[in-house]
Amino acid sequence: MSTENRVEELEGELGEIEGDIEELEDDLEELDNFAKVTLRDRRISENSDLIDALSDSFSGFAENTSEKLSALENRIEVNTMVLAAVVEALEEMDADLDLSDVEGYQEDHLVTTDSADNRLAEAIKESS
Repeated sequence: MSTENRVEELEGELGEIEGDIEELEDDLEELDNFAKVTLRDRRISENSDLIDALSDSFSGFAENTSEKLSALENRIEVNTMVLAAVVEALEEMDADLDLSDVEGYQEDHLVTTDSADNRLAEAIKESS
């Protein structure tokens, strides 16, 4: 075999090898893109699961808080009824009942118990 033939043969093999390298680079790029998409999908799924868990946690917290608030409102209502019955009983017994401390407390806490409209009306009345 002549040197020229051998060089041509090697150049042909080199061209094939370069073609194979280009194909491998394309395959590698495609595989890399697939891996990135798969990783992104997995992260989205994980984030979605975390958001669902957080939402469930908040829902549980809201339900628990609502139950506690309802129980507290019931206790307040019962205590109010008991106090009303006690006051009525004391009045029927003609007992002298001094509610000035209660009235003073209500006046001191007017801002927290009245609505905004009532507070505005009270402030206007006081400034007149």
